[in-house]
Amino acid sequence: MKLSMWILADWLGEFAPSLHIIEGKAGLTGTRLYSAGSPEQDPSAAIIGDAAQMLPRGSRARTDAVLCLNGEDWLLFDHGDVGVILNACLEAFEFYNAWESAIKDVAYASPDAPFEKLLDLSSPVLKNPILVADWKGEVLAISRNHKPIADRETWGHWVDQGYFPSYTYDRLKNYPQFLEDMNRSEEIRIFDFPQFEYRCIHFSVRYNNETSLYVHIIEDDTKLTEGLIQVASVLKQTIAIVLDRSNVMAKTNQIVSLFSDIIAGKYPERDALVWVRSQLGWDKSKAWYLVIFRNFLPESFSETALLEVLKKQVRKGCSFIWENHPIMIVDCEEWSVAFPKIKKLLGGSGFCCGVSMPFDKQKDLPFALNQAKLSMELSDGKNTIAMCEDCAWSYIVNEIKSQITDMQMLHPAVKVLQEHDRQTGGQLTRTLYEYLRHERSADATSKALFIHRNSLRYRLDRIEELIDADLNDPDTRMYIILSYEIKEMTSS
Repeated sequence: MKLSMWILADWLGEFAPSLHIIEGKAGLTGTRLYSAGSPEQDPSAAIIGDAAQMLPRGSRARTDAVLCLNGEDWLLFDHGDVGVILNACLEAFEFYNAWESAIKDVAYASPDAPFEKLLDLSSPVLKNPILVADWKGEVLAISRNHKPIADRETWGHWVDQGYFPSYTYDRLKNYPQFLEDMNRSEEIRIFDFPQFEYRCIHFSVRYNNETSLYVHIIEDDTKLTEGLIQVASVLKQTIAIVLDRSNVMAKTNQIVSLFSDIIAGKYPERDALVWVRSQLGWDKSKAWYLVIFRNFLPESFSETALLEVLKKQVRKGCSFIWENHPIMIVDCEEWSVAFPKIKKLLGGSGFCCGVSMPFDKQKDLPFALNQAKLSMELSDGKNTIAMCEDCAWSYIVNEIKSQITDMQMLHPAVKVLQEHDRQTGGQLTRTLYEYLRHERSADATSKALFIHRNSLRYRLDRIEELIDADLNDPDTRMYIILSYEIKEMTSS
């Protein structure tokens, strides 16, 4: 393991060195004594010797001080025994190399996720409680040899419930930069929440370009330092090896996993759902559309290619492949922006899509999926974008058509007018339908039928003579409209 001057400063803390660290990179592979006959520095070694010999003439270092030097970085000790400092540095390299070898051995040897073993081996090195959680906020491992942290409520929730508590995300919202870093950044950094007496080193580990795991090293026994951040980077590399070699994370898109669970009726616990919503960016959305795509021209570009373009074109949509169909979940407030982009993208591509009704709960995803599928099926490729709200009425009428016609339950007015039209060649049935459909507006009905207002008036008077129905009753009007719709479908 390559150390740094920061790591050595932590290791040699008992000697209270003065620090001057500018670079501090983890590139040291060993240490050696300073030799006046060979003063050149080795960039991969920490040089240790008498400060008076190593520093330029005129420097004010004590004659009995010891200097540990690498490039422009140095540690100065008010300690006269060079051998003691040298041996302490050698012990540091031996200790960290043994730790790295041990955790790498576990990572390569264990077929399953050995997070507990990794934390057991790493706790003496990082000297603080450590927690590993997956992208859904489920705790996979937690240090077993540490007492509860200052925030005992949170610690207890981790241990007892096995999840990040839902209020964790509410706390994070008060620190937007931390929240953004947690969701997007792979950098190892310190998060400080003084209000909650919580300070930690945080980093995420990605698999297949997605955040798979979160790791927290909580400041409790030992102060968090730059050196501990660099040590944590070795733990991060090892966890990445575990993800690549084990089955701890399903080798699939995270949203696909969540979507499949919800479709199957497996809903996350409340704490998990709050965390998941935050990771997917759903916490700020009030309602969504589900969009499903189908390729009617197999020789056109693939579903995967479409998905990649969708992700670039509609950045605020959540896109994935589910059962060979591209699916997108879009915030309703973003639909006015997404709609023209999707329409332009699908033009001439061989793809069309069905769009669900708006929904505001994750548990409604199965209904939204069926609505989007239905819209696409009813459109049968005729519309590039088939909205469920545009075809829902036709579907409802079609579903109840057979029952009503079998039971002869059409409104009598429709039957009377239909028979009159059959005998006279008139259009009184459609006239009444359009009149009711246009909210009994004479102007709108005349335009729909392409007739003069006087002609409409004559027809309405004739209808009133023929039928016995109270058109001022809204239920009667709806009954007549529905009966006409069913009659037309049956005829066709």
